[in-house]
Amino acid sequence: MGEAVSKEGGEVLGRVPSPSYSVNRQELAMRNLYLNRFCIGPQGTFGVLDVKDHGPDGDKEDIVFRCYTIERPWANNRPMLSCIPTGRYGLKLGMYNRGGYPAYVLQDVPHRTYIKIHKANTKKDVVGCIGLGKDLGYVDNQWAVTNSRMAYEHFMETMDGQQISEVSIVSCPFDLHSEPWS
Repeated sequence: MGEAVSKEGGEVLGRVPSPSYSVNRQELAMRNLYLNRFCIGPQGTFGVLDVKDHGPDGDKEDIVFRCYTIERPWANNRPMLSCIPTGRYGLKLGMYNRGGYPAYVLQDVPHRTYIKIHKANTKKDVVGCIGLGKDLGYVDNQWAVTNSRMAYEHFMETMDGQQISEVSIVSCPFDLHSEPWS
């Protein structure tokens, strides 16, 4: 388990399950993604991304991959400046043109286009997209996800070229910009 730490004074915000990198090679139906954001604040939006396989019976889902995520802070869904709204979105395998490698593109995000899952460490590395990392840490004195290349490679290996999928994004009630009771 990792711990998320607040900017002021190093207060522990909560325990976060540590990412794992096991790849289940069984041929199962479809892999879906579940992003649970656990911290939204000025340093970025951080979460845990699980990739789950539907079991052979279609009822049980097994986690086959887990990593941390980095996004921009919430800015009212403004393109290139904000993380995207919570919700359920289609995913389609495409290309990350800035990096020249395959990447998953989120579909039908309200008022947004070209939202991709790619390699990134800090909020500066994502322009409305979702970056993946193996660990939480600091890069250039900013909160970050680290070992992004390794996490991304394991993610793509886990997805195994699946052309379409979906991602469900939820946020814990904790938000650095609001009081816990609001």
